[in-house]
Amino acid sequence: MKDTEETMKYRYLSDSHVHTNCSKDGCDTAMMMCENAVRLGLYALTITDHCECNAFHEEGYDKSSIQSYFEAKKAAAVFGGRLHVYTGIELGQAMQNLSAANEILDSCKFDFVLASVHNIRKKQDFYCLNYIYEDVDDLLERYFDEILEIIKWGRFDSLAHLTYPWRYIVGEHHIAIQKGRWDG
Repeated sequence: MKDTEETMKYRYLSDSHVHTNCSKDGCDTAMMMCENAVRLGLYALTITDHCECNAFHEEGYDKSSIQSYFEAKKAAAVFGGRLHVYTGIELGQAMQNLSAANEILDSCKFDFVLASVHNIRKKQDFYCLNYIYEDVDDLLERYFDEILEIIKWGRFDSLAHLTYPWRYIVGEHHIAIQKGRWDG
């Protein structure tokens, strides 16, 4: 295929935040995800399945994260020459169980590590909270404190969905957030 200005514009189109069936919110295998990426003309795909450190052993993330790593490695071998496939992980709540975060990062040589906070200490996922009983300013203060802890820790390549709480506070529950304090 001859490169045109139009094809050059999309030449390195990639996705570095992809969940497979090794995550609770994913349904397709790494192979299927890669097949779809090739069909769509993507240059690269990074498999970044969830690893919620605060539930590392209890919910099986210790096993599913390693499974995801090996599935991505296998897909990289199969799709070589057609798609760049990278191993990755979305490390949730790393500071809530630092030993789990370090354990998984030391166990696998991930190409790309996303850091995220889906819930703050002693709270459920922002998705599950009943905001009628919550102090939104306090939640956000604590959320950004945990984000700052992760930044200082530094064992990641990119922060994922920094506005995650807004998805539920504003987007689903239509609660206004105090202007000036959280809007930059």
